[in-house]
Amino acid sequence: MQTEYYKRKQQSNEFRKKHKIEEVEEYRVRRLTLENGSTMLHRGGMASLEATWDRWTIVKAEITDEIEFLHYVYLGPIIDYDMYGNPVEIW
Repeated sequence: MQTEYYKRKQQSNEFRKKHKIEEVEEYRVRRLTLENGSTMLHRGGMASLEATWDRWTIVKAEITDEIEFLHYVYLGPIIDYDMYGNPVEIW
């Protein structure tokens, strides 16, 4: 029997092959409670969480059951055409 983690990993691998994705990071989603009682979701790593903590008046952070995948796609050169129809690389 496949676990839920294995199924997600398999789907992620198929997605990576299809879309030529080089790198994948997995993050836990956190629910942040602000000083005024409102909440917001945070998707990102610890460095991003620390930057958010400095920016907002956060009093509590809870880890939810959600997992986010951050996909890095590295593109090749972008091809555009000049006024004569000749291809030109744009970086």
